[in-house]
Amino acid sequence: MSGPIVALDHVQVAAPAGCEEAARGFYGDLLGLEEIAKPPGLAVRGGLWFRVGVQALHVGVAESFAPATNSFGALIAWITFAVRSYGGR
Repeated sequence: MSGPIVALDHVQVAAPAGCEEAARGFYGDLLGLEEIAKPPGLAVRGGLWFRVGVQALHVGVAESFAPATNSFGALIAWITFAVRSYGGR
């Protein structure tokens, strides 16, 4: 290790306002991530948080959302889970 950073706590993805149900369907229902409660002061802003192992994935909403042209995230899944879930949709 070359610096003081020892782990990644969370990653935030940007999404349009009102996307919560679609995000819940994708990250929660399809990918099986556990939704975790946002602190009350942040919950009023919208969006969702999900647990990914010991880290978290935050879906942050913005009224002026514009999709990024060169960003992505990578999740590691057990292939049997991914195939079973995808095949059932």
